[in-house]
Amino acid sequence: MSKASIAISGVTDPQALAQILSDLAGSLRAGTICLRKGAEYVTLKPSTRMDFEIEAAIKKGKQKFSLEVKWEEVPEQVPASEFTISPTEPTAPDAAPEGPCEPGEAVLAAPPAEEPKPEKHRKDGKKAVKNKEKKHDKKHGKKPEEAPKTDEDGEAKPVEQ
Repeated sequence: MSKASIAISGVTDPQALAQILSDLAGSLRAGTICLRKGAEYVTLKPSTRMDFEIEAAIKKGKQKFSLEVKWEEVPEQVPASEFTISPTEPTAPDAAPEGPCEPGEAVLAAPPAEEPKPEKHRKDGKKAVKNKEKKHDKKHGKKPEEAPKTDEDGEAKPVEQ
């Protein structure tokens, strides 16, 4: 929802004002009111429910006629083509409906596919090992694989036993 406004005031004769009101009536019938002053403009889309107030008064020799019209923006409606309501259920996703649902029958959707869980890493960047895995390895004598040792030139050294 954006904010925009234009205020116009002036002095004119009854014929010119009647034309302004006629243009307003035509715009209301068309469903769009665009008020423009120079390069600025505000476009309004009247809703189906409009609040209005008309006031006429004579005070100290001055006559006044006031018309105020308000409405709220109508939220976009979901097109009827995007959903269906029927007494039948599909047999597979996006399948055509087959038989009617029985009263009180539960309709279950397929559970969503599980996404693989991301690997956890410690702050130092090494892969985190769960406590259960550590206990299992200690109990059964498993040791993590060691990388082959290298000499200063980067060549692999034979493993001493």
